[in-house]
Amino acid sequence: MKPTYILGLVGSLITLTLLFELLRRRRLREKYAVFWVIVATATLVIALFPNTLTAAAVFAVLCVVVPGSIDTRVSLAYLVSSFVALGAMYASLRRERVPA
Repeated sequence: MKPTYILGLVGSLITLTLLFELLRRRRLREKYAVFWVIVATATLVIALFPNTLTAAAVFAVLCVVVPGSIDTRVSLAYLVSSFVALGAMYASLRRERVPA
């Protein structure tokens, strides 16, 4: 196993451990933890089965040729969804504060 896969495996395990600890201490709300658990679990799966990205690229699941492009697309989708969620929360908080 390559050192980069070991680093991904250790990183995802640390992230999952910290997430569950923050949830246990009620320092992180469940609705925010869902995104992080999905990301950490996906990283864990890719670290355990490194050929996952290559297989996805070969079968053109995400219309890419280079497996690294899948990471980029997934990261961008995660960022966009995070920004949309934060924007929605900001708008709802603003509606609560501003009298109509």
